[in-house]
Amino acid sequence: MKFISIEGSSFVGKTTIVNDLGRMGFQTIPEYDAFGPFIQSDGTVETNKRIAQDFVYREQKRTEMLTKLSNQIVFADRSPLSLITFEDMQALEHPGEKKYRYETRKYIIELLHDNIVNGSIVLPNSLIIPRIDSQSSFLERVTKRGITPVQELSKFAVQQFITEKTIQYGCRILGNESVESVDVSNQSSSNVTDLIIAAAQEAKPSLQNKPITDLL
Repeated sequence: MKFISIEGSSFVGKTTIVNDLGRMGFQTIPEYDAFGPFIQSDGTVETNKRIAQDFVYREQKRTEMLTKLSNQIVFADRSPLSLITFEDMQALEHPGEKKYRYETRKYIIELLHDNIVNGSIVLPNSLIIPRIDSQSSFLERVTKRGITPVQELSKFAVQQFITEKTIQYGCRILGNESVESVDVSNQSSSNVTDLIIAAAQEAKPSLQNKPITDLL
């Protein structure tokens, strides 16, 4: 089975892509919010660890769904890498909390590692990362979601940061040939889906699978 996660930043259309693929007949795994409301953070390390445990539980549920599928290609909305890049983003946006975010990040990676080793979580064997290289195209997207002009450029910078981190981490864990990055700037929804399917056909399932603790 080629198990592909659609990964990367917010606002690039990951969920729309996965939903479109589902309507086309591909088997898909939903995003984390499909499993109920999230725990709200109060900024403390202990609560952040509880949130991490909750996300790992959601990953376990997604793996249970995967074990019941049998198609040659299965697409998932996000992957465990999202949990790590989210902490990187938080450290970027809140530099004063960097020490605490690092502690949470380390906890997440070690928790994921334990669950991957015991088989309760399965990493994808390929990643496709939609990205938006055009600043104007990105700003048009976020404006439709009610983001203010002051926030737009910051969101674009964060999108680029998360995209670069996701590519870097994916290549380190899965290998370069199992990671495909797709620029979806100024593309219609149908064109984006075609680009993702083409990338899925090119992506080679990973034979590398380095431990996720390599990201510590």
